[in-house]
Amino acid sequence: MIRKIALVGMMGSGKSVVGAMVARSLRLPFLDLDDEIERREGMTVAEIFALHGEPYFREVEAALLTEVCGRGEAVVATGGGTVLREQNRLLLRQWGKTIYLRATAETLSTRLAGKEVEGRPLLAGGRREDRLRTMLAAREDAYREADWTVDTDALDARAVARTIEKYLTGQSQFE
Repeated sequence: MIRKIALVGMMGSGKSVVGAMVARSLRLPFLDLDDEIERREGMTVAEIFALHGEPYFREVEAALLTEVCGRGEAVVATGGGTVLREQNRLLLRQWGKTIYLRATAETLSTRLAGKEVEGRPLLAGGRREDRLRTMLAAREDAYREADWTVDTDALDARAVARTIEKYLTGQSQFE
């Protein structure tokens, strides 16, 4: 059974919630990269972006990903932009299996409705759905490098987690 799993996808795709469920079910450690960065830096992602900028955040993210991939078995929820760096995608491929939690910009916008935009610095400056559509278009090719894809639009987090668990234990297949 596969025991090194990284979830990739846009903010709102369910990486954190689904990742925690899958890790619990498979009795694996779970790590959310953004949460760990916030813990280590002592500030939120939004504060890191405001104080140091996105390039600094991406450096911290890449260093943490390298560390995490050196540890062994785990389920890792990556940040939405982790795949923007080719070195991160290569590292994830070498370490384990990546699963892309795919959702449309409309679905992502609905899921993120009511969440503070301040906590999502890349959503600032424009209509949420338009920003998501633009980011999704820019990232889609990188996300598609994942080993497997789960379309999450019509599924709740539990159904996505079950789909992943069945695949990882050899009980079913998906794209």
